[in-house]
Amino acid sequence: MAGPLSSSIHRVASHRFSFKCDLLFSYACQTQTVFETVQGDATPVYNLFTQVWQVNTWVLSYPAVSIGVVTGSFSVMLALLCLRIHALTSLLKRKDQRIHTISSIDSLTGLINRTTLFTIGARLLDAQPQAEVALLSLKLSRFKSINDAFGHQVADELIRQAADRLQRCLGSQDVLARTGDNQFSLLLSPGDKARSYQMAERVLASVHQPFRTQSQTVHVHGQLGIAFAQAAWASQYQVGSFDQKKTEFSDLLLQSNIAMAQVHEAAPSSGYRYAVFCPKMKSAIATKVSLQQLISVAIEQQQLRAHYQPIVDTKTGKTVGFEALVRWQHPERGLMRPDDFLPIAEELGLTFKIDRWMLKTVCQQLMTWQAEGLLPSISVNLSGSHLCRADLVEYVQDLLACYPVDPGQLSVEVTEGVIIANVDQAVKTLQQLRSMGIGVSLDDFGTGYSSLTYLQQFPVDVLKIDRSFVWRLGQSAKNCSRNYDHLVAASSRQDELIVTSILSLASALDIRVVVEGVERLDQWQFLQNTCCCYAQGNYFSRAIEAERAQVLLQQAQ
Repeated sequence: MAGPLSSSIHRVASHRFSFKCDLLFSYACQTQTVFETVQGDATPVYNLFTQVWQVNTWVLSYPAVSIGVVTGSFSVMLALLCLRIHALTSLLKRKDQRIHTISSIDSLTGLINRTTLFTIGARLLDAQPQAEVALLSLKLSRFKSINDAFGHQVADELIRQAADRLQRCLGSQDVLARTGDNQFSLLLSPGDKARSYQMAERVLASVHQPFRTQSQTVHVHGQLGIAFAQAAWASQYQVGSFDQKKTEFSDLLLQSNIAMAQVHEAAPSSGYRYAVFCPKMKSAIATKVSLQQLISVAIEQQQLRAHYQPIVDTKTGKTVGFEALVRWQHPERGLMRPDDFLPIAEELGLTFKIDRWMLKTVCQQLMTWQAEGLLPSISVNLSGSHLCRADLVEYVQDLLACYPVDPGQLSVEVTEGVIIANVDQAVKTLQQLRSMGIGVSLDDFGTGYSSLTYLQQFPVDVLKIDRSFVWRLGQSAKNCSRNYDHLVAASSRQDELIVTSILSLASALDIRVVVEGVERLDQWQFLQNTCCCYAQGNYFSRAIEAERAQVLLQQAQ
């Protein structure tokens, strides 16, 4: 009797306390005579069941079973117990469901989380191993800066609004998950690659629009990576050996993240950008990891180098100053340009150390040239993370105390994007540096966030016109024998008007101008004939070592 009855209760009760049911009904059957003799007093039964069920209170928080006084046959008693156990089991199942929901759903957005996406994706690939499945990974740029500047409430509202926008982009069979603080993944239903690319454009366009919260309007941009199941990309890249290999969802997720990492944070004028994973990206990631391990060593072991690109007076053609640019003398890869390692240093939070090494090196170089009777100005680039550090001004003060150079020979160079990320702190820091006599240069002017309001707001001594406006300078007067030449000439006239307008405005505001990216004679001639400003570019010289820079200064005397 105990076996079948206990088995039936097992199907009703939760498996986590089924062993207690065995114990319970074993005792019940052995004491059937007790039930029959105490029909008017169920106290022994009550004590037995209360004790058994209360032992289970560690599993979940629920009240212990209470059975009260029951009269009747033993079968009636067991039937009532079954009903009681069923009710209790239903309660436990509802609580289990709530726990499952909490563990599988992102509480902020209501989207599924990374773990649940992994389960769904793995099942999809198991069910349709040859399907062209696409996974899109999206990262919102500037999220940390927004969180630091405006607080968690604005950042959380941004994520909620982003999730709503992304859901409106989805098809009925697509799956959206939040997989990180500022990261989402979209698992698209099997289809062709063209739809995946269209979805990428739609997603990036949706997050490109301003986000308006109760207290702020914020702008972010998306970095998006796409990965296809290997059956899809193997044919695209003609990698036949992979055609029959099953794709694991963990691989697909890794590949989409690798592709996403290849996309630099896009400026507003750069359009919508995404990358599609290909096998070569893995080797690039391996190289990046290797550089991450070595970059700290490079700072400690003095592997960094300062090179100097001349800044030339358009009226005299003489070198009057330099922009200091960092290089890394890698023991195996040779001399590396900043584009190859500064983004990695930024991810590791090391750019401020590189900035400080450059500031110290430049001050030492100014001291050396001062002893030679040479007094050029030198600008040093500052990263956003360094500009917002509270101890930057104190560090510069200590440098000037240690290296008594004229502060007017030193200037810091920042981009508009760096200032916009934390306007109040950036402006405060720049004003303090200016009060010490150090100049401030605004780099890449004319792109990104450029606004005339910023010229009033920001403490600026020098505007550096971005090279994108310089490339076509001097070509408006060329002989237009083809339609293409007419287009080039028209574009050149527009750029020339923009440059001359900026020069006129800067002159009225008593702000000096440096035109970047001068690489041809016609560009140089246009600047010489048009305005009184300064120029910088490979037409004059690439960034060079201090010894060669000193020769240029001596020739200019």
